[in-house]
Amino acid sequence: MHISQLPGKQSGNATIITCIVKEVYQLDYDYILMNEVMKIVKEEGVEVLKTEFGMKCVMQIAIRKQHADKVCTRFHRLSSLKTNYLRTT
Repeated sequence: MHISQLPGKQSGNATIITCIVKEVYQLDYDYILMNEVMKIVKEEGVEVLKTEFGMKCVMQIAIRKQHADKVCTRFHRLSSLKTNYLRTT
């Protein structure tokens, strides 16, 4: 969240609050897909919230709402990866 003060013309100061809306997803995938998943995460600027690595991996990520469709489409191209929508923040 970003808060800034702007001078108002007649009413004093106005406060503008800017929030970035993100969608949170959980990715479930086999370890063999790790390089491809991390490549998408890096290229798309995805925020990693939580990870569990093993033979089966779980990753919770946050994506800006305006980019969510594009990023999810890239993840859906990976055959054994499953995406689950968790919430919007």
